Amino acid sequence: MNQAVLDTIVSKLKEVSVLIPQVLVLTPTERKGGMKMGDGSIPFVQKTLEHALQHPEIVPAFVDVAEFKKDVAYDAALKVIETHLRELTDNVSDTRLIVGGEAMYAALAIYSYVKQAIKQNVSSAKGVYEDLKARFMLKKHDDVKTVI
Repeated sequence: MNQAVLDTIVSKLKEVSVLIPQVLVLTPTERKGGMKMGDGSIPFVQKTLEHALQHPEIVPAFVDVAEFKKDVAYDAALKVIETHLRELTDNVSDTRLIVGGEAMYAALAIYSYVKQAIKQNVSSAKGVYEDLKARFMLKKHDDVKTVI
């Protein structure tokens, strides 16, 4: 993918993001707390809204049915958007998994070849090896490193 295509994709994603009104950002604590409506509860909420609209006498005074209706409609719209975004995200993740694996395979093949090139006294191999070996350094203790 060239830079122009990447820039276009990022620009379009930003355009879409701006089109979604009232997007909220929650802290991890806020995500854990509060009432949640999972997919299994959607029919219950929709049916309750229908009853509230048909029988206003059963609605507590503190419940704003107009806001309830807006929330239900907005949730349904966001669900459609989320479904498309999740599909796109999953597809991008799958593609990254494949191309990343292919890139890692190539990198490891080169790294292996560099180690062999050192044994054959190829002049540039030692510097390349020193630059790349950091990927395989494991910290066992604060001051001891081991090369894999």
